[in-house]
Amino acid sequence: MSTTGSLVRAGFERRHRSRIAAVDGELTCSVHVPSGARHFHLDAPLEDSAFRMAFLTPAPDSSGLTHVLEHLVMCGSERFPCRRAFFAMLGRTLCTTMNASTTEDCTSFHFATSNLADYENLLSVYVDAAFFPRLDRLDFDQEGCRVEIANEGGEEKRPVRRGVVLSEMRGLMGEPEHELDRAVNRALFPGTAYRFDAGGDPFAIPALDHESLKTYHRRHYHPANCVFFSAGPLGPDWLQHRLEELVLGRFPSREPGCVPCPDAFVTAPFESPIRSVVRYPAAGVGDRAPPGAGVAIAWRLGETSDPAAAVRSQLLARCLLGHEDAPLRRALADASGGSAPAFGSNAVQSPRRRLVLRCGVLGCDPKLAAEIEARALEAIEGAVRDGLDRAHVRGALARIDRELRERHDPRFPFALRLLDRMLPVALYGGDPAAALDLPAALAALRDEMDSPGSVAALVRSSLRDSAERVLVTAVPDPAAARRLEAEDRVRLEREFGPSRPEARRWIAERSRALRRRQESSSGEASLPRLGLDEIGPARERPELIELARDGEDGPRAWLSRGPTGGLVYARLAVDIPRFGIGQLDDVALLATVLPECGHGRLAPAETRERLVRLCDGLAVEPWMLARAAPGPHAPGPHAPGPHAPEAGAPRAVLLLSARTQSTHEDALLEILADAHFNARFERGATAVLAKARARRRQDLARNGHLHAERIAAARTDPWAAVAERWHGPSALAILEGEEGGEPLAERLRRVHRALAAAPCRLQIVRDRDERSNAGSSRAPFGPAPPIRVTAPPAWPRAPGAMHETGPEGHEPAPSAGAAPCRASHTGAWIVDGPVNHCARVHPAVAADHPDAGPLAVLAAFLGGDLLQRAVRERGGAYGAGARYCRRTCTVRMFSYRDPRLAQTLSDFDRVLETLGRNPPRGRRLEEAVLRAVREIDRPRAFQVDALERCLDELQDPASHGARALRASVLGTGPEQLRDVAERYLSPEQGRAGVLAGAGREAELDRLALPWRRL
Repeated sequence: MSTTGSLVRAGFERRHRSRIAAVDGELTCSVHVPSGARHFHLDAPLEDSAFRMAFLTPAPDSSGLTHVLEHLVMCGSERFPCRRAFFAMLGRTLCTTMNASTTEDCTSFHFATSNLADYENLLSVYVDAAFFPRLDRLDFDQEGCRVEIANEGGEEKRPVRRGVVLSEMRGLMGEPEHELDRAVNRALFPGTAYRFDAGGDPFAIPALDHESLKTYHRRHYHPANCVFFSAGPLGPDWLQHRLEELVLGRFPSREPGCVPCPDAFVTAPFESPIRSVVRYPAAGVGDRAPPGAGVAIAWRLGETSDPAAAVRSQLLARCLLGHEDAPLRRALADASGGSAPAFGSNAVQSPRRRLVLRCGVLGCDPKLAAEIEARALEAIEGAVRDGLDRAHVRGALARIDRELRERHDPRFPFALRLLDRMLPVALYGGDPAAALDLPAALAALRDEMDSPGSVAALVRSSLRDSAERVLVTAVPDPAAARRLEAEDRVRLEREFGPSRPEARRWIAERSRALRRRQESSSGEASLPRLGLDEIGPARERPELIELARDGEDGPRAWLSRGPTGGLVYARLAVDIPRFGIGQLDDVALLATVLPECGHGRLAPAETRERLVRLCDGLAVEPWMLARAAPGPHAPGPHAPGPHAPEAGAPRAVLLLSARTQSTHEDALLEILADAHFNARFERGATAVLAKARARRRQDLARNGHLHAERIAAARTDPWAAVAERWHGPSALAILEGEEGGEPLAERLRRVHRALAAAPCRLQIVRDRDERSNAGSSRAPFGPAPPIRVTAPPAWPRAPGAMHETGPEGHEPAPSAGAAPCRASHTGAWIVDGPVNHCARVHPAVAADHPDAGPLAVLAAFLGGDLLQRAVRERGGAYGAGARYCRRTCTVRMFSYRDPRLAQTLSDFDRVLETLGRNPPRGRRLEEAVLRAVREIDRPRAFQVDALERCLDELQDPASHGARALRASVLGTGPEQLRDVAERYLSPEQGRAGVLAGAGREAELDRLALPWRRL
């Protein structure tokens, strides 16, 4: 339903309103008549109020201009002349998230918060930054690219390039999937901005100049080229009034030529499919053979602004690529010899003018490209000729439905996800209301697909008969990378080498000026802030209702009820028996293989089909539960804590998790029971492990800082060493050393029998009973189904399993006693890549210990101020931070995509010494407390909170860790901080860990860090 509006105050004309039943909300669309700015506001019952503003910013080349500009606008503005406005605001806000992003056609800035005063503060900073930035040349040097004279790794002083964006993009350089994605865009959209790398090619970024950036901002950051989006209980009138006051009143009219033409993103239709072979510089490969080629097939589909086209493209992806046995995915694997699939769950690329369906493989022989294309087209022809199984199609539609209902995203709260759906549609002339009401489009598609032959017709028209197709082969070329790097070194030596003393003096003067600017806090007083008195009460945690067991065979079970969008979540936590280190390694292999093997009477392919159809797959993960310090808490550095021998051993569990629609809850519990009791391990695990290796290799590049933290933690504690063998680089090394076959199958059967006999606990999270919540907001995609209050079905018993003993003759029991292995000696792992990830980990205390709150405050201060200045701004790393981790009872510092190694580890020590001498006080202390509270209180989807609550219960039923930690943080005073810093955070008490780039062996040797190579 849609209604038109009338002229309202603040210069905005309300064009129309639409009721959005899917989110129980109303969308208001308005235009600011004088300037041409558009505003879409969604009034809906959401956990957060969200804001996003977006500019159409076509990338002019691959110099990273739009990306560097995105960074630079947050480095101080007219009203808020603080050079680190973005990072300073992180200590003055309770926001759920705040950030910005750049694509080849759009730059957007967003935040979400549940605090209305916070919303206004962030709004004022964000809009002033975007429209009236200072764009200082020194900030350009810091965020983009600069030349410094550096002494690295014991070498003579030489000119090097530094810059935050440069380090960010060097971290992506040569990553096979990133390069394949770039090659696909160039082939699909020739002549448009999509052919460029908006993030910036590391070899093109140095050519970017400051004046071009300023000129680009004047042209594109104008209200006529801006779309504002907002969501939450704040009405559109208030926000439009504030936008008029803050920004729009200064733009009384539109400026000609300030809006790029959206047609510039349109490419003429292909007369026939395109084939392209590209070579890309694979930096950081070292002396080893480069990874194999990436091969992709991609189709241009409908317009992004068409919701019907969007759900059709998702249906094609789910039917043809959505699981291991889907026809197109199987054809790609068979033709490539089992190479790893590319693009994963991102087969549909939507933030573009046109929708794209893409598929491919990584690490294969480039000579196989023609065979891969032929087999893929054969699979598509088979789908047209024979159709697709109707049960599979219904399962694919159900999977899309579950994805639309899902409220949790680790990157964005639900309110921002809704704004994201509107963004490309609004940019390219579609109806944002229809983008929000995708469930309606899905329902129409479900009716359409009930007609015989409809799926085959969709495959035929969209894929088989389409000339809008490309075959792309991306071949890594380490020689090209070495040549480009050598040419850049020669250029730097020629321009800034010892023979050019004047140029070196100029660099030194510029570096000193930048250093003075980086050390300055000028302008920070201008930024708005929240006081500690504006922190509200702690969030109520989800209730755990213990269910009665159906007889002695059922597991202990808990139920939580809340807004889940009509989905049900189930998790089984199985105690891992007392195993030796070999069996613990096998637990990780079991977690990898378990979703792929046969369950009960089902063959492996039938198991995979059931998992995909009913619950999108089964997640299996070994998890270490940290130890809690026994009370009473004794003062002093040797107080019993999670890492003290007298504290007792931790417990480890294997978590089996899945979700489905509420109508399939019984089937979901049967899936968990079959996996737990009735899994069959046969020959054929080799292919499963090969795909797992590929996934872990990609994860090393994407989450290198987390792996560096795991490496460091493994050096402090034997149990952390086990966790690193499960989740860190050691896990990949174990996978690469495993050939599969009969010996593996027998080991997995033995471990599985012991796990089937171990105690387990079941958790179910259901949608709330709407009848008992009168007046509350409804679930986001329609009414919630009624709640069953009976216990779950009787839990199957594996014949004899409950009475068997575990391996090595031990009775199954939670892990206890001596540690299963020593703390790791490995301080670094070397991987292919041009950047490093560094960490330092300090053993700390459990969350309910009196020292935990001050430690969390110190970590917040470290990550928000000291490390940002030392590692990110001066060192040029893409990211840096610190945190107190209550799960592992540690304090962790890290750098991300870091050009340095030894200097960063020295910076870690230096900031700790600074912290010990001068802990935060006054305003700095308040900001650190606010940061720490924000991390504790960060809003999450109900089911995430409920599952976390259950982990807390498993870890220590008597502990009130999160609540005690919050109270301790709020009660932290300056007198506690110095003592806690000296007790836990002196440099000698921590351990370093590094995920190092290629060629760093000598530097690691000088640091006496034992290293291994992957």
